[in-house]
Amino acid sequence: TAAPAPEATPTADPAVTAPRIALVVEDDAIIRIGLVDMVRDAGFDVVDAGTAAAALKAIDANPALAVAILDLGLPDMPGATLAVALREKQASLPLIVASGASQGDLTRDGKPMNRVFYLPKPYTGEQLAAVLAQALD
Repeated sequence: TAAPAPEATPTADPAVTAPRIALVVEDDAIIRIGLVDMVRDAGFDVVDAGTAAAALKAIDANPALAVAILDLGLPDMPGATLAVALREKQASLPLIVASGASQGDLTRDGKPMNRVFYLPKPYTGEQLAAVLAQALD
């Protein structure tokens, strides 16, 4: 008699099992630590950077980011310039601008960038989670 056929192993859905990675760019270490904790609480793995240069290295090392959360007041590059540079590396990357300053729309080539969401400081974990959900919708 023939041996029974092995049972099919269900294939995991990569959308369910793949980690969602968020890039957090914030130059203030205390704010960055709190933000990283909130993003992790929202179910993300986190790569964090304190400068634009570190953020650009991070996106090169993590080309499949789910979202980037950035402060506009960085010491080495304006946050708006960083936003354009991040989009040049990952065109569909949703951007969440977490800033205490009132900012106009981020632009690229004179046109407003799409998939940009704003999170005014100060914010709560619930507010961050709501903007993350909106950004990934």
